[in-house]
Amino acid sequence: MATIFSVTEFTRRVRDLLEGQLRDVWIEGEISNYRKQSSGHHYFTLKDDRAQLACVMFSRAYSAQAGTILRDGVQVQAFGRVSVYEARGQYQLIVELVQKMAQRKVSMKQIDGPIRIAQVAGEAAREEGWAPLMNLMAAISLNLGIFNLLPIPILDGGLILLTLIESVIRRDIDQRIKERIGL
Repeated sequence: MATIFSVTEFTRRVRDLLEGQLRDVWIEGEISNYRKQSSGHHYFTLKDDRAQLACVMFSRAYSAQAGTILRDGVQVQAFGRVSVYEARGQYQLIVELVQKMAQRKVSMKQIDGPIRIAQVAGEAAREEGWAPLMNLMAAISLNLGIFNLLPIPILDGGLILLTLIESVIRRDIDQRIKERIGL
């Protein structure tokens, strides 16, 4: 005959199984339904395209991470332990550490020039933590990588521009003019 459990007994047994098997786990996903309670605790859901997981980051863990910024839509990796909230019979991740993921898809429309990089640098200087600095470094690296692929005349001292002018007028520019402009 099968054992009959009370709801409390069954929930405790599930809790014991989960908490015994899933200690110290890293979970990757997108933050949604983020909310900060007056107690200082942070509640959110980590989700991917097929599932979601309720998470809580208590105030002491959040304050131990200087510069942590939680908000909806951010891709993160969260470290913690699985627990069962018995009052609701729901399992959740008790988060101890969150790190923002540094990878993402970038469209060509997001590639910016030096002026936008300077604006982003100013924004990064006003924010707390390492995440803004890492985003700035990624933007600079990406933009410099694109610039190195393009024949931009200003980056080669004007040699490409001069070659273009010579090909349009179909003759060489006088050597004295070249020397005068420093080529």
